[in-house]
Amino acid sequence: MAYPVPAIVYDPGTGSVTLSPTLPNTKKPGLNDGNDDQRSAQRTDSITSSGIVQAVIERVDIFRAITFELVAISELPSWAAFFDYAVQGGKFSYYPDANLTDHQDWTLEDTAWKPQRAIIGYATFTFNVRLVVGDSGTISTGTGGGAGTGTITTVSVTAPNSGDFDWPHGVTGTILAVIPEETSSGLLRIQDPAFDGTNLHLNASASGVTGVVYVFS
Repeated sequence: MAYPVPAIVYDPGTGSVTLSPTLPNTKKPGLNDGNDDQRSAQRTDSITSSGIVQAVIERVDIFRAITFELVAISELPSWAAFFDYAVQGGKFSYYPDANLTDHQDWTLEDTAWKPQRAIIGYATFTFNVRLVVGDSGTISTGTGGGAGTGTITTVSVTAPNSGDFDWPHGVTGTILAVIPEETSSGLLRIQDPAFDGTNLHLNASASGVTGVVYVFS
């Protein structure tokens, strides 16, 4: 399964800067084509004594929540530079697929950026953005640049024992990262290192714990 990698283009006052994540954003409810964005109406309602409602609409704001579950620690300086700009209200262009020209302009709705530890060597964070009304594509033209497209391989796992164990992943390309997810009760975790050329190195809280491991390559 292929996955698109996004890109962010912003202008800190010294010319356009492109932020190119290595791995994609996750937990998208849809295709990031706008149909799955959040809507919030600025509306004033008045209700008569008989129950008739009159609504006066000022505007409808569009928001998007963007989650990156795996960001390499080495990439955090680039993200910090972007958020230093964005938390001040700076406008930026977001390309859902760095290899395409489709993009929209957004501002950061949050007033803080709070990355947290995901797994060994990786951080995770979510940020919320507001669509710039009537202004799209004015920061940059053409493609956003970025890492392009990779592959996600889903590996089904059943723990043969509690504690550490190895499980073949069957991936022939270069593995960038892995994310385990339990499909039964119990915990399924990765070791350090998480993989080699043949196996995933995992840890389970009990024998028989099942799950899937998403392998990004």
